[in-house]
Amino acid sequence: MKSLTLLVARCITPGAGALALLMLCTLAPVIAEADSGRTAYLVLGSFSQKASAVTEAGRLSRALASPVLLHTYKRDNQIFYRVVVSADSTDAGQPARLAQAGVKGAWKVSLPPAEVTTAGADSSASAVKSPVLQAGSPETASDARPTTRTDAGQYGSNEIATGPGSQSQTDEAIWYLVTGSFSQVDDAVQQEQSLIRQGLETAGASILKDGRIYHRVMVGPYPTDQHADVLDRLASVGITSSWKMRAPEGTRVAELGAAWLPEADRISSIQVIVRDGKTTRAGYEEQPAGKSGFNFARLETRPSVFPAPVAGNRALTDTSFSADNWSRFSTGYSAFDGEGINQLPEGAAMAAFEGGYEYSLGSRQKLRFSPFLRWDEEDSARTHADLRELSWTYSGDGWNLLAGITRADWAVTESLSVLNVINQKDQVEGLYTDSQLGQPMVKLTLVRPWGEVEVFVLPGFRERQYPGQYGRPRLPFLVDESAAVWESAREDRHIDFAMRWSHDIGNLSLSLSHFSGTSREPRFNLQYLFSPSGGAPVDAALLPVYDLIRQTGISARYAGDNWIWRLEAMARRGQGESFQAGVAGVERLLKGWVAGQDLGVFLEYQHDGRDQLVRVPGDDDLALGVKLYPSGSQRADGSVTWIWDRDTHELLTRINASMTLGDAWKLAIESAIFSQGTRPVTSLPGYIYTLQNPDDELGFYQDEDYIRVEVIRYF
Repeated sequence: MKSLTLLVARCITPGAGALALLMLCTLAPVIAEADSGRTAYLVLGSFSQKASAVTEAGRLSRALASPVLLHTYKRDNQIFYRVVVSADSTDAGQPARLAQAGVKGAWKVSLPPAEVTTAGADSSASAVKSPVLQAGSPETASDARPTTRTDAGQYGSNEIATGPGSQSQTDEAIWYLVTGSFSQVDDAVQQEQSLIRQGLETAGASILKDGRIYHRVMVGPYPTDQHADVLDRLASVGITSSWKMRAPEGTRVAELGAAWLPEADRISSIQVIVRDGKTTRAGYEEQPAGKSGFNFARLETRPSVFPAPVAGNRALTDTSFSADNWSRFSTGYSAFDGEGINQLPEGAAMAAFEGGYEYSLGSRQKLRFSPFLRWDEEDSARTHADLRELSWTYSGDGWNLLAGITRADWAVTESLSVLNVINQKDQVEGLYTDSQLGQPMVKLTLVRPWGEVEVFVLPGFRERQYPGQYGRPRLPFLVDESAAVWESAREDRHIDFAMRWSHDIGNLSLSLSHFSGTSREPRFNLQYLFSPSGGAPVDAALLPVYDLIRQTGISARYAGDNWIWRLEAMARRGQGESFQAGVAGVERLLKGWVAGQDLGVFLEYQHDGRDQLVRVPGDDDLALGVKLYPSGSQRADGSVTWIWDRDTHELLTRINASMTLGDAWKLAIESAIFSQGTRPVTSLPGYIYTLQNPDDELGFYQDEDYIRVEVIRYF
């Protein structure tokens, strides 16, 4: 202080040269610091336990390839240990090395060298039994710096930084540790997956700030006495900065699982469990040891803030019982392999009634009537009544006219059809159903020697309807049909037109078709949903968009010498960028191979060139199937189809089988198995990541395997 006093006195001494005076006054603080023996250091972390500080010093020393020191000081009758490194203003690469080592919140202090010591032999991680990064280091206001965050400034009354600048907490509350906040959802998911593999329970939240959405990753909530272990696991994956967020009262305390990293090809399943009234996911099950018992991720089920979709319907198409008038009643049960990511019932009973009636009005006119009723135990969207067909037909000489509600099937291929654009698909009955809703229309058919021409006028449109809140299988986001977007100002009242020419030339069947109107296949926009009080989004919805399109298609089928060749192809404009889609393949018939019944083996390639949010099946897939045809007195039929995605290597197995029992009864079985996909992280960011990931088409359905059994009675 004496030398500092002399310098100050010199600064105010009259007669000194102006330049010397300016230099001395500018350098006075530096000279004073040197005179007092203080040195500049960067504080990399502050700890309440010495073992933790020693461990972190050792890790940083190895990462920075330079000495890392400790500074011990006392505040509020509590001792804290700072991890520091010499602040070298001439080393331009020091900030980059610190960032690479995971240090983002360092700050500068001046300390006497005598108060700074080396970490010593204890700098080895193995020398400390429980290396931790302890939360709650109270610093002075001049030293404190908040942990670096993408959504900085979002601290609420229940959030406290656990890095430098945090406040100590001595209460018994349980806390989430927020490990990161990201503007890109895929970055959030990648961090969450790395934490899961450390046996930590994770949770996700989306934060709205300045018009942008950030995706938080959290672990816990854990009690304070477990934070040391938790922070050590965070450090093992390179996360050295985090902050606390108080968990609401009554929140279940998370459990620390074994920190282990299973091989990707040894992960067999992830199950959903309920513990203490809270829904969680059980962890990886390793084969063959069967390791399990810790929670995979925290999943909080929130009620949707938008209304459930309107009911859909389906006709259980069956051509084995052909008659002018028929009716049937069916009852059955659908069983799923677990509750799935949507935490839904594992099974549901169902029943249905369907009939087909035809009445002649003279020699040229006919009326057709086909009602349908469905009841579903769980999904109210499937409990409904519908008219499959209600039409009048007049047959002239070489022409006929139809008016009313009916269905038109243009499909030729086995595994997938890309040409059926007249009728709306009955999506509520299943992901891969061939069932169609009735379409209001006026159809004129001209029969000529060179082919058959059909002209369609379609005055009404039926929206595609999707499973409700308790429907399965479905995406984690419900489709908000009430918020549908229409390109046409007339919405569902737009009048569509279509034409089709078809002709048989020996064993070759050809067709050309064109459609102009509202697409039966909507594309989707993703919309975040917020609670009435605002704040962060709590859910998301898919909004269907119905574009006006023009689609031209061609089909061909050739049968001969026990071979059947099939082709469907189309080009579409108006639904985003123009694209093409098609299915082509061949089937080999093996006559009498199974108890006198014919067996067909088919191979088809599926292509679809569109690029949209919710991906469509058949974008670049191979389908291999085996089909059993009914023959003579044998009344069993069925098929097994494997569809393999060439890009993602995911596999879908579809099974359909039926058998008649006597003259009036029938047993039908349907099943789907989804395999080789990646299950999403159970959080809103995780779901969005899977939805947008082009390499993850069946991820949402990995826990949606099901089998459906129906008993049908014909009258």
